[in-house]
Formats: sequence, C-alpha cells, structure tokens
Amino acid sequence: FPTRRSSDLLIDDYAEFFRSLDCTQFDICGDEIMGWSNFMLGDNEVSYKNRWKFLEHWKKYARKKLGISKGSASDTFIDYLNTTCERLESMGYTCRVFNDEIDINSNQHLELDTSIGITCWDLAKNSASHYADKGHTVYNGVMQWTYYVVRTKNGKDIMKGRYKTVNARNIFENWDPRSFSGPGSDKKYVDPSRLGGGYFFIWCDAPEYKTSADIWKETDLRMWANASRMWNPEVNSGSSGIRNAASYKSMKNFVKDLGGFPGFTGDPEAQAELPDHATLEQVTGDENWIEDLFWIND
Repeated sequence: FPTRRSSDLLIDDYAEFFRSLDCTQFDICGDEIMGWSNFMLGDNEVSYKNRWKFLEHWKKYARKKLGISKGSASDTFIDYLNTTCERLESMGYTCRVFNDEIDINSNQHLELDTSIGITCWDLAKNSASHYADKGHTVYNGVMQWTYYVVRTKNGKDIMKGRYKTVNARNIFENWDPRSFSGPGSDKKYVDPSRLGGGYFFIWCDAPEYKTSADIWKETDLRMWANASRMWNPEVNSGSSGIRNAASYKSMKNFVKDLGGFPGFTGDPEAQAELPDHATLEQVTGDENWIEDLFWIND
C-alpha cells in the first residue's frame, strides 16, 4: 500500500489495538451511507432516498481512477470496502460489513469480495440468500429479534414500540437464528455452510437516556434468551433428541439461581475477576434445563 488515505490511518490504529487483544475479526460496517435523513451536499439539500444520485465525485472517481467506463458511486463504495478489507486481511483479520448498502443499485459493476462476511439486519432490499448464494458468510442480525436500542421515539421508549418484539420471552420461544425473517413471517433459511452465527446488538444511540445498570437489567434475560437459541435453536421444541423441552420459566429460574456469570458482583461497570474455569459448585439450578440448553442427549 504505497499511499494511505486518512481513514487508513485511523483503521490501522484500531487494527493494532485490537490485535494486541488477540482479536481476529474486524467489522468495517459500510452501513447507513449519509445517515437516514436528508442532508446537505454543498448548498443543496439532498433527500436520503436519492442520495446515490448526488454523489457525482464518487462517480467520477469510479470512471477516472478505477477505469470503469460506466462507473458509478456504488462502484467507488464497493472498491473502498474491498481495499479496506484487503488491508485488514494483510494484518491477519477477517472482515464483515452490514448488508443495507450492498448490491442495492443496478449500476453497481464491482462485486464485494466474497471473503467479506455480511451481517444481515435490514432485509428491505435483498434477502440473506442473495449474499449467501454469492459465496459470502452471512450473520443473523435481523433487527426485530436482535436489537436493543437506547433512545426514545416520539417521547416513548423505542423498545416498547418499534422493537417491542425484542423481548426475552419472544426471543426464547420464537426466534430461529437459522432463519432470516421477521416475527410472523415465513422462515427464510440459507445454506447452513454459509451461516456464520448471530448477534445481540446494544445500540447506545442516546447514552444519557439510561444508566449502565438500567441497560444491564433490561438486556440480561434478552441475552440469555438469544444465547440459548443460538446454542440450540430447538431448545424448547421437545424435538431433535432433546429430553425435556425447556420453558421460558425454567430458563428464568436457571438465570436467577446462577446469579450472573462467575465473578459478577452486580455492578455492570466493575471489572470481573474471572476464575480460570468453572467448578461444579458454580453451576446450579435446574439440571434438566442445563441438559436441554447444551443439547445433551440420552
């Protein structure tokens, strides 16, 4: 890389920092280009819906610098993601991006490198299968199941409105991390070999709105439900060799008996002193629930 863009300097700093912590995955995002509302471009107000049409300098770059005769702003964007990922891969990372700006414009000529994984959260434009079929590893981040957002909308906690489906009971009883569909929709699976896993997101849009203790209290069971379904998507179905189908109540009781992860003091901001490994005495609660959770068969 003979020259470095200003963004490369920042990325290099973070790459070195994360590498010091033994990280191997790097999310380069690539989502929400220009945000979600109207914005100013020079003296002109541009609507979010038409944002790509106004990125003339990106289109010129695609044609003059990348040599694409009918190049577009989308090509410059994809080229940026590819070269950024190539840079990070040379440092030992694998990369991921979010899906909402990938392959959405018909005048996109460049393809995103298939070495880049794609986290599918907004499926308004393309299905997860669209990316999986191209060879990308896809990750389940469908927002109606995996988003905890810290902010209000129209004076109301957004978790009680737009994201009301992201509650512990609904996740535990109904979420299928193998399916890229919203609540109440038909299941939409991908080739299992292309499924990389799933997420639980905490988006701190308005950090002053809630304390860390509030966030911990409101996400603890949600994350337990999320993790339980990712360990075993059929944990409460009574099928696939599970001896006793686990109920939401049994999961809650198990979490209560466990009292948090080893070393947790009840203060989410305190650094936990973790033991080298769990002992049998530290694993308490409903034995059937433990067996169901980890899919132990007779």
